[in-house]
Amino acid sequence: MVGITLIGVNQLFADLDARAKDIEQKTDEAINLAGETCETEAKKRARVSKNPPPGHTHMRDRIKHTHAHLSSEVESPADYSGFNEFGTVKMSAQPFMRPGFRVSSKKLQQALRSI
Repeated sequence: MVGITLIGVNQLFADLDARAKDIEQKTDEAINLAGETCETEAKKRARVSKNPPPGHTHMRDRIKHTHAHLSSEVESPADYSGFNEFGTVKMSAQPFMRPGFRVSSKKLQQALRSI
């Protein structure tokens, strides 16, 4: 009977696990940065009222980014965000979320290519 002994298999699997964890961490960091970038870009473009009523919070100040493992979300919870983003019959669109997403997605793609 012929026997085969493989040397270094355990080390190979340990190295692969370490590399996978490193890639996962770098990917998570890139996704978080993309979410932060989207939030920043959206806030730059969000319409701001020149004469807000007392106690009014600008839509720009309500845009927020949340991050979880390998996930980022940017939202504008103001009821009128969609009207600003897409416009109405009486008001032209002033997109702020979609341009922010485009900028952040390009940065995310670049970051993922470098991992």
